[in-house]
Amino acid sequence: METAIQAGEHRLPVNPGKFTKVPPVTKVNEYNMAQTNFYYQQGGSWVAFAERQLQYLDACRRLFIIHATPGALQPTVTTIVDTKTRVMPR
Repeated sequence: METAIQAGEHRLPVNPGKFTKVPPVTKVNEYNMAQTNFYYQQGGSWVAFAERQLQYLDACRRLFIIHATPGALQPTVTTIVDTKTRVMPR
């Protein structure tokens, strides 16, 4: 199944079984938020299966896992938020 991501100003294909690195999103609103959409190809057109506003900060990154369940009509996206580790003071 062909999938793609649109995160802020970036539009990228997501290859099955591989990692796709999305460059930092810089076109954000006053709350550091940008539209993030996920698409899959059905027939000859792209169909959105997840649409959300996400906050993009330097202090964290998001890992998106796109997966398809046998028998499902569309894929699912799971989001994991990973924050920077702080160094403990000595």
